Amino acid sequence: MKARRFLLSFFASLFMAFSAFAFGGEDIVSPVAGTWHNVQPLVLNVESGTEIYYSLSGSDPLRFGFAYDGPVVLPQKGKVSVRITALDAEGSRSDFTVDYEVQDLPFSGSAESSAFVQTFLSNPIRKYISGSAYKIPAEFSYSIGASGRSFSGRELMLSSRNTMERYVPVQVEDAAHRYRFVLHVTAIPGAESRQKQLPFVIDNWKLLTFASSAYSYRIDGGEWSNEPGSILIDRLSTHTVMWKDARAKGESADDVRIYSYTLPPLPQLASRTEKDGAVTFTLSPPPFSSAQYKLGAIPQDLSLESVASGLHDSVTVDAFYGEDLTKDFVAGVYFDGLFQGTLSIPYSVDRLPPEAPLISSRAQKRQGYSKTELVIQSEAQADIYVALSSPLEFDEGTEEAMRGRFESLATGDFHLYRDGELTLSSGSELATFYKIRSYAVDRAGNKSEQSEYRLIVDEHNFYLNPQAAEGGEQDGSFSNPFASFEQAVYALNGAKDMHLHVVGRVEVKKSLVLRSSCTVIGMQSLLFFADKASLTIEDADVVFQHCSMAKKSASPADSGLLRIRGGSLSLEDCQLSAVFALDGILLRAERSKLRLVDSALTSHAASYTCDLSAADSELTALRSHAVAVARTGVNFSLNRCVCSLSRTIHSVAGHLGRCLEVSRSALDLRDNTFSASFDLPPSAKARQSLEAVWKDADTVLRSDINNVIYGF
Repeated sequence: MKARRFLLSFFASLFMAFSAFAFGGEDIVSPVAGTWHNVQPLVLNVESGTEIYYSLSGSDPLRFGFAYDGPVVLPQKGKVSVRITALDAEGSRSDFTVDYEVQDLPFSGSAESSAFVQTFLSNPIRKYISGSAYKIPAEFSYSIGASGRSFSGRELMLSSRNTMERYVPVQVEDAAHRYRFVLHVTAIPGAESRQKQLPFVIDNWKLLTFASSAYSYRIDGGEWSNEPGSILIDRLSTHTVMWKDARAKGESADDVRIYSYTLPPLPQLASRTEKDGAVTFTLSPPPFSSAQYKLGAIPQDLSLESVASGLHDSVTVDAFYGEDLTKDFVAGVYFDGLFQGTLSIPYSVDRLPPEAPLISSRAQKRQGYSKTELVIQSEAQADIYVALSSPLEFDEGTEEAMRGRFESLATGDFHLYRDGELTLSSGSELATFYKIRSYAVDRAGNKSEQSEYRLIVDEHNFYLNPQAAEGGEQDGSFSNPFASFEQAVYALNGAKDMHLHVVGRVEVKKSLVLRSSCTVIGMQSLLFFADKASLTIEDADVVFQHCSMAKKSASPADSGLLRIRGGSLSLEDCQLSAVFALDGILLRAERSKLRLVDSALTSHAASYTCDLSAADSELTALRSHAVAVARTGVNFSLNRCVCSLSRTIHSVAGHLGRCLEVSRSALDLRDNTFSASFDLPPSAKARQSLEAVWKDADTVLRSDINNVIYGF
């Protein structure tokens, strides 16, 4: 018998060793390192068998500290160093230090937010009753535990059926303040627990211990014994424990009272997930009535999570929005009022919503020059819902002015998103604004916060602004404009019928060829061409509006500023000017159509200059101005052209010159002014031969109405 008791004692010691609780850093719920604007609590997760001591002065907690017996408020401010020492059942010591700082910082906010802050400013352990609402004002963001996820302030609530009591750390902050406190979750207690007075105890189901020799006992009809000791029994079947006064003799005497207790088999712990996401635990105890089995707290358990006091037919666990409780549920099991042991089962109450969806376009840019396909992503197996505004068209270059309308633009109803289903385009030549909102719903039914994406789809507009362009992708959008005219021409050549908006001074450092039809719009801008740099338009229809282009050349023979071959060029409210070192032609045209409206061409040269030289082309000019200043200057030199000039002003200045020099062409002249300022005296023979409009015999003057000539 002694040998048997020794083996049982050894088994019990081994079991305790393997189930011993080791206190670690993760069991320090509060405080944590950081700077906070409220005093902090000391909240530790401690299980039976472990002793905890702490100090606040940096001294050894075992010598100059306090014994920890439950959560307590630490009133210290400034820099605080908490030393914690844990002693396990064998006396092994573990030490931990938490350094943090508490700064007094007055709070100024709404009345609701100020009242909220006051609740935990001096007492950071707040009692929360399951089923009640705990509101965090919207001007705060909050996070729970160590998840690191932050959410906008909202109303937090646990199910009124929640039967688990625990301590939940909460961090809230606004732009200037950071607070941390602990919610003490409480629940409605169960039925009152009345522990039976029996001469034995049960240690975790299998170990039955009689502590007194005052009783004789036997199990399942075995021999009587009155020696204290422990017996290891299985719990796969029912057992009957009997006991009587050890002084009694026999079993049949009338004065001998024999007591008995039935040990039921080990029940099963089951769980089910409720419709609201909470998890309920029950026991499956056949063949005994479930009314005899109860769940309750573990005796002498000091951990921060426990079943509410009393005995319960079932236990429900719930979590706050922002929590993911994925762990083991551990509870005490009672039969007929007697603690039998613990049972555990893994569970998950997932209230942690997925991240707000990430919205992007296939081209990874907010503004594109083609139809844009939206890509919306969230965590795996989450459903994504999306709402899209109606398209809002606006004039190019006015995004800032439209910001108020962008803000107020409403999105439509949410619908389930399918990958690849959203392709957005602009409905006309105007830029088109879209607002997109999206949220995700995970498998647990958690709904993420909404993400918002703003997109300008601009299939017809590029922007060039060296002063606004920054590093990274310069895609020609309003937000990421091109930095150089070279980038813009390259993009225009890869597109069709685009508008290029030019802002500020742009240096054009080399000759470029534009081969795609487009419109170039100046916005208080200047395209300044360097020496030997020029722009050639080939087989394209190009319009310049409100543009200024200038060049200063040091080369004796310059290629000019602008040239067009086999296309059309329209200058509307534009100014083109060049200064040539010796000879130069500002604008050349071959096999093209030219249209000048409210525009000016000005060229200067030491020897010879021409504003426009055209061959095999059509020219229309209205309310425009041409100036040529050189020893020999010509405004327009035309060969095999059809030309119509109306209300234009032509001026030449220098030694010799002509306003129009025309061969084998057709002319229509109406309401024009041709003037000259020569340094030759009027009597000079060369001067006498000069004509404002010179034409050869093959040129047809189809109309000559109200034209005025000066200085010839």
